[in-house]
Amino acid sequence: MDARIRSFCNDYGWVGHEEVSCALLGRLLSRLSEGIDAYYMISYNIQKHVIHGIVQSKQCAIHVEGGDGYCEFCIADLQNNSMCVIQYDQEKWIETTCDGTGCIDLDVSGKRWEGGIESGRPFGYGVVFDEEGRKEYEGFILNGLRICYGNEYYSDIERSRYSGGYCCGDQCGVGILSDRYSSQCSSVWYKGNPATEQFDGAVITSYTQLAYINQFREEMDHPFLLSGFMTNLNNLTVSDNCMANVPQFIVSSVPNLYVLNVGSMCFCYCSKEQKSFVVVDCPHLRVINIGDSFQYFSVFTLHSLPLLESLSVGCGAFTKTASLLLEGGLVSLCWLQIFRHSAPFRSETSHSGPARWLRWSVRFDRTRH
Repeated sequence: MDARIRSFCNDYGWVGHEEVSCALLGRLLSRLSEGIDAYYMISYNIQKHVIHGIVQSKQCAIHVEGGDGYCEFCIADLQNNSMCVIQYDQEKWIETTCDGTGCIDLDVSGKRWEGGIESGRPFGYGVVFDEEGRKEYEGFILNGLRICYGNEYYSDIERSRYSGGYCCGDQCGVGILSDRYSSQCSSVWYKGNPATEQFDGAVITSYTQLAYINQFREEMDHPFLLSGFMTNLNNLTVSDNCMANVPQFIVSSVPNLYVLNVGSMCFCYCSKEQKSFVVVDCPHLRVINIGDSFQYFSVFTLHSLPLLESLSVGCGAFTKTASLLLEGGLVSLCWLQIFRHSAPFRSETSHSGPARWLRWSVRFDRTRH
């Protein structure tokens, strides 16, 4: 097993099948890409709670897919053209590499594969030749699909048509598309098309800038998670009456998030015991506005938000929360407004002033300490 994965498992105690989550999957992907100048094209499907995409660098390309309970990493080494697949299944890690190299007929017309083989199937790096023996594709393959990185050719002239990242057969990540002559177009790709900043209502990608969520009324019952691979996201807004049964709201290490808005009657009906609102390690987050939502959430934590200036929480929010924990790195917070009907909040901050008990509406001005 890759030493970085072994180290990660030891650090986080990732040993039980039920403990595999999108949050830990994101941390593991960060560990795998440590120390390299990497580009991410990762997507998070809100409804399915699945992470999918690619991390690219000059040294390697990593394809990832997973969610709660499962994950798969395909790691292609671009320096020596080797590949391994690491899966988490049935409470254990399984690593697969190629058995050797050889030639496999792909159909009766004469199309063939020359390259890595595992269990009698194309695996890893190799070349696909068409029925006339002309080069059609050179790169990595898994389960019959192009993956991680490869070059597609105009087979009749053997000129490159596309060179770049692949996810499950589709162009993904950074790649160069060329015509039959000499013109080239370098772009970022997602599912075979140039990536856009637009949010489609269900999937947030590394290219999305504004995510306005107004779907998923009651059908979702899994956590909502945003991680550091949403590199372009600067505004996250959840409209009224959304995601009522979602038990956890976690925003972690999103580097360029500026504004977080949650309307009313969101995250309010979940029957699970452990319900948490956590926003941590977002270096550019300045504003958090929350309406009458998260009524039955027991945990409210903000941590390491150095530019956070304004926090506003509605009168019907967090009615079952015993404490509001503000800690570590909230050095810019100057406006804090909390409306409550019942028990007080407690603020535990890293500044030198005393802890405060907050009731109804409170103005928190750090310049006075």
